[in-house]
Amino acid sequence: MKAFFEKHRTLSLIVLGVFAVVILFFYLRALHQPGVWYRQSFLAQQEDGSFSGRDEWYNAYRLSISSKTLDEAEVSLKVNDETRIYCVTFGETVTISENGTTVFTGQAHEGDPWLLIDQAGDPIFPITVYAGGVTPKQEELFPNLNTVYNWATMETPDTRGETSVIFVLILILVFLFIDIHWPDLFWNLRYCLAVDGGEPSEFYRVCQGIGRILMVILFFIAALSGLNLFSR
Repeated sequence: MKAFFEKHRTLSLIVLGVFAVVILFFYLRALHQPGVWYRQSFLAQQEDGSFSGRDEWYNAYRLSISSKTLDEAEVSLKVNDETRIYCVTFGETVTISENGTTVFTGQAHEGDPWLLIDQAGDPIFPITVYAGGVTPKQEELFPNLNTVYNWATMETPDTRGETSVIFVLILILVFLFIDIHWPDLFWNLRYCLAVDGGEPSEFYRVCQGIGRILMVILFFIAALSGLNLFSR
């Protein structure tokens, strides 16, 4: 493999460059893919404006937000074969109906996310706790009313990934490039004032190789973390 690379160095670099650009294109596309996060699952935005996806138990979700005006919005969520339609009315008094039946009347306090307060003054807590490793029942797959209200007021969808990870990836690549292109640079920076002449030992070279491997592993972990594959 090394002999082939040395013989066809220019062609190999071109192929690797094209491959890297293709991978980068699809990664950035996935990173900025619009959608909605729900129950630790990403519902990707479709061409018709709806959002769909599956969770870890392969439950299928399809979310639609329509008839949105200054006064009301309709939120439809289909989970597997069951569909529930929520009608949200905005204003000083907020009302939410589910399949035609009023299930909430109260106020909405602005925040991130919005918090609903019922007529008795009790908050509708925005966080739902799920038992880890336990397959949820069909009823548990539907959202609480805070989630419904925040969907109804959503101006722009979320994105799958965190764009801040790009800075981390670039930083790792820069360090890796410097270490490969100038392999003695970091050794010289550390020992230039303490050693007159000399060169890195074999042990240093082994550690340097291990460090490069760790940087590559760190790069892929950071790239996957940027897509929220571990944290959601």
